[in-house]
Amino acid sequence: MTTDLRTGRLPVPGADLYYDVSGEGPPLVLVPGGGGDAGVFDAMRPLLDEHHTVISYDPRCCSRSTEHDPATQDVAVHADDVRRLIEHTAEGPVRLFGTSAGAIVGLAAARDRPGLFKRTVLHEPPLFELLPDAESHRAMVDRTVELFHAEGPGPAMAHFGEANGPEESPEPVAPRLSGEAATRLAGNTEAFLARTLPSFTRYLPDLDSLPSTGITVGVGRNSRNQTAGRAAVELARRLGSDPVVFPGGHLGTVEHPERFARLLLDLLNGAPSRPS
Repeated sequence: MTTDLRTGRLPVPGADLYYDVSGEGPPLVLVPGGGGDAGVFDAMRPLLDEHHTVISYDPRCCSRSTEHDPATQDVAVHADDVRRLIEHTAEGPVRLFGTSAGAIVGLAAARDRPGLFKRTVLHEPPLFELLPDAESHRAMVDRTVELFHAEGPGPAMAHFGEANGPEESPEPVAPRLSGEAATRLAGNTEAFLARTLPSFTRYLPDLDSLPSTGITVGVGRNSRNQTAGRAAVELARRLGSDPVVFPGGHLGTVEHPERFARLLLDLLNGAPSRPS
């Protein structure tokens, strides 16, 4: 666990964001996925701290952040939160890593304010609208939300997981989350199912307006045939590149934090990617 963690709160329109900062060096912003918070990166931080000032946060409506306006989650609002966080905590262009829904936020932020980012790495953004069978995925998400309201989060998450398909050759791993972080994340499930999931999976980026360089798309070795993995492969194809293969599956940041962090450091600093 990082020992020099500095924490703070940032008022933004409609919310107050909890954030933390550790390490020294060029700033690196970490954006968690839907229902996640800064704690999903705890096991990666010691390695990242050696090279970067690491900044992460709990998105609005999650964990230690508060939200005053319970409006439907919106990608543009989350991207603006990231901009405000960067301007509050960092100087100069930053490196950004986002995973899952956080990768969608990073993509939108890079489009809206390209001058803020030196390099952006996006791990499995669930951009279902890029897929040729997008309509079926919309129906799947709608059914997941219906199940949540009718039967609760357990059946809804079970349906969502089954619909996205199994991982290939899953490795035996024990996700590296503290008990405190796991409890916080469990408390975010309802907001994820009712608000984040239906909004973010319908987001369709304007790829023509993205910066021409500095964006790397990643996919999990074991999840590239799941829905978010397929969307990542398609995004990379449309950006004219192959996706970088990260260790593990969609939750690789907590399944293989050291290996994941080492590959991420290579990508952030422009080195050729190593096998995961």
